[in-house]
Amino acid sequence: MHAERGPKAYHPAFRVLALLVTAAAVVVIALYMPERLARRSAPALAPAAFEPPSDLRIPFISFEPIDSLIAGGSEAFARGDYHEASRLLGRARFFIESGMREGVFSSPPDNLDLLIGLSDFYRGYAERGIESAERAVRRDPLDETALWHLGSMLLAAGRAHEARGYFETVAGLDGRYAAQARALLARP
Repeated sequence: MHAERGPKAYHPAFRVLALLVTAAAVVVIALYMPERLARRSAPALAPAAFEPPSDLRIPFISFEPIDSLIAGGSEAFARGDYHEASRLLGRARFFIESGMREGVFSSPPDNLDLLIGLSDFYRGYAERGIESAERAVRRDPLDETALWHLGSMLLAAGRAHEARGYFETVAGLDGRYAAQARALLARP
């Protein structure tokens, strides 16, 4: 018969080494996590005029369940609740895409992708927001609002070279954002 043993006894040097490795891991995590969490917070916006467009509207599609998601998402965006806006508008986009595959809808409503992109951007998911705004610009390459906000998101994300092309297009359209785009382009 074997005698029962108590807790496993490790060499004291191994205990010290394990404690040092654990302490180092805790320090690395403590230093790294705030940086990771900061990337998820709203990015610093470069253009002073880049504020959420509270007057941006999405047209209804005459299908009540989806229209209620669009209305709720638009209201959440207008009051600055970007998490809720992204959630509701994303659900509406999902149902519309399903309807497009079935031939019920021909395309998503104007500004849906842009508002989803802005919601994601303002809640700290810059790349996801930029992708949605790019989808809005691909849909209508002369939509000044989408071009302006995509350029502003790119500029705020540190991609000034890419943003410049969008601002040049906006400046050439002579619309609502043309003067702001020209001012940005005039900066060194």
